[in-house]
Amino acid sequence: LAECALKIPTSYLGIAQAALNECDRVLASAADPASADAVGRLQRRVQELSDLAANAQVTDEIALLKDDCIRDSVRLLALLSGGAALVRDSLAFRLQQEVLLLDAVIQPASVRALKLEKIARG
Repeated sequence: LAECALKIPTSYLGIAQAALNECDRVLASAADPASADAVGRLQRRVQELSDLAANAQVTDEIALLKDDCIRDSVRLLALLSGGAALVRDSLAFRLQQEVLLLDAVIQPASVRALKLEKIARG
């Protein structure tokens, strides 16, 4: 498991990218400029964080920003999917499970501590 913790920080933005790709697919059938704008902004955040991770040492703060980006992407997918996001076999449901796994098991303890501190501050 410790081995996974070392590999995940530079690659787990794939969860966010999968959610945003599905958002694009959902939005292709609906004209919703506000949602499309949100997807675009999150796409830019994913790219910026990917570039940052590739060009710098991954710090706990960068890992926390990545987690926020992942969570925002999966939440947006759930919002766009509506009730379909609750179906066990849906992509939104599976991605939410991966986010929970990331929170509970995979991430380093220092990032978990930062998240708890952030929650405590409100």
